[in-house]
Amino acid sequence: KSAQHPFLSPFPPPSFCSFSICVRCFATTAPLKGKSVVFKACEAAQSILLTNFNNFLLSLPLHLPIGQDFFIDYAVEQNPNFTSSYVEAEAAAEILYDDHSCHPEKMEEWTGSHCSYFLLLKKLPWQFEVELIPKMTVVWMSESVPNCLLKSAHEGKLVRFTVTKDMPSIGSYLKTSCSLLSICIGRFFKKLRTDYPDQYIDLHFHTYEAPFVSMENDEITINSTFAIDFHINPMKDHPKSLARLVLSSSSSVIPEIVDNRFTGNLTGTHDEIREDFSDIGEIPQTFMNLFEKVFTMTSRVMVESVLHKGVPIPIFDNVTISGENGSDVSGCGWYFS
Repeated sequence: KSAQHPFLSPFPPPSFCSFSICVRCFATTAPLKGKSVVFKACEAAQSILLTNFNNFLLSLPLHLPIGQDFFIDYAVEQNPNFTSSYVEAEAAAEILYDDHSCHPEKMEEWTGSHCSYFLLLKKLPWQFEVELIPKMTVVWMSESVPNCLLKSAHEGKLVRFTVTKDMPSIGSYLKTSCSLLSICIGRFFKKLRTDYPDQYIDLHFHTYEAPFVSMENDEITINSTFAIDFHINPMKDHPKSLARLVLSSSSSVIPEIVDNRFTGNLTGTHDEIREDFSDIGEIPQTFMNLFEKVFTMTSRVMVESVLHKGVPIPIFDNVTISGENGSDVSGCGWYFS
């Protein structure tokens, strides 16, 4: 029912994961003719352990809070793939917000075009052809998971705020009338000065379209489009927007995992602004240029706050399957942690 993300493996193609696996299967110091018996016993033990462990994984839905009434439900829906070199499993994710849910797109093939991966325990170059160290944990995250989260936030109207005259640092600039020696928003719009004298403007920021994440190999780009509506203060008494600017923002991010959360560091932001409509006359280019510079700082803060929150990933810790005394079972020992 969803986009699958990765669960680990020392060798590509990895899937989604947060546990490392050590598999040992060997014969004890037995006579040569008894090796085949030990091998068969080992094989039988493996089969039993794999069945039990798979059932254990499949029964583990994970309900993880993100914040602001958002949750991610993870579940392992298919049997993990075990080989002599690695184990690989896929977990499905569902984004929940109140009574709404979002099912990320199912990944048919894990490639660098639609997902990002992380090497834990040791830093390596971000190259897909790099030879991964055995027992290294590799986490792949589909871009559809954060996209589903961002879409839910947009549809839930969570990414919005209003700048008003009550903010001391900007209040004076929101006046519709001011002296020739002062700068205010009314200086750029004659209709504001004549039709709404001695009042203030509320600037209502909100997502214009659902933000989306694009993952290309070692680079993640967050694309967002915000709308800025102009209202006479207070906005609750003047719901009609007098004008709207639309600002498109593209931010480059270096992803990382911090405290079992998929987060990232913002490395750069590019913004473009345009007029959507205006009932107070044409919006001067000078005003848009100034506004773009101010909003660039605002959008950077907004993106960094989202990155700081991050997306939690599931962790299975200290799961051990072994003999009663922690030793080999018929020459085999399986440890999951």
